[in-house]
Amino acid sequence: MSNEQNTTGWGVTKNSGVEIIDADPVFAGDVLTWKAKKKLFLTHPKKFLLFRAIQKDIRKKHVGDLRDPYSVLDVGSGSGADIIDMKKLFGRHVFVTGTDTSTMQNDVATQKIKHHGVYADIALNDGQCLPYDDMRFDAVYSSNALTRAHKKIAWLAELYRVLKPDGLFALSTVLQKSTVEELLNHTPFDIERHWKIQGSLVVARKQ
Repeated sequence: MSNEQNTTGWGVTKNSGVEIIDADPVFAGDVLTWKAKKKLFLTHPKKFLLFRAIQKDIRKKHVGDLRDPYSVLDVGSGSGADIIDMKKLFGRHVFVTGTDTSTMQNDVATQKIKHHGVYADIALNDGQCLPYDDMRFDAVYSSNALTRAHKKIAWLAELYRVLKPDGLFALSTVLQKSTVEELLNHTPFDIERHWKIQGSLVVARKQ
């Protein structure tokens, strides 16, 4: 059996067989340009739509005070690429936190975030419970973590728990639209938008 590392579509498979996602952020430069935003739209349309929904929520709530910042939780934060993009897009008055189930993955994210000159907390979770208090975040963002969750309804309930009232849930998953709607029907989330784009893209709100 070979001990070589194998590159996959998601990242790098280590010798242990554990796959580590090592995607890079879209906004790699120090200055956020129009060209970079256009690249986000053209190459990552799902991310573009969810980021725009969060940005609209930030503006609606008139957040701009660092003493009471708008807070986003990235569940299944992987390499930290989305955290870096959100920090650069939303600005310093928005705090972004990441959480993943892999210690090695969190190490990759911590290094990448530091390299790109932004600040964000990264925490480990056990795939069932998030290490945060009730009603902690203004928005929860998640890209493909629902697909990997074993108990999907319980996982959605946990995301609901950590959201503040009127909090925004921005979800991207490869699961089919009908499957996602059936799952969300078991939660109190109020669906605002639901696109069928390479699976499902959902913007929902906590009531």
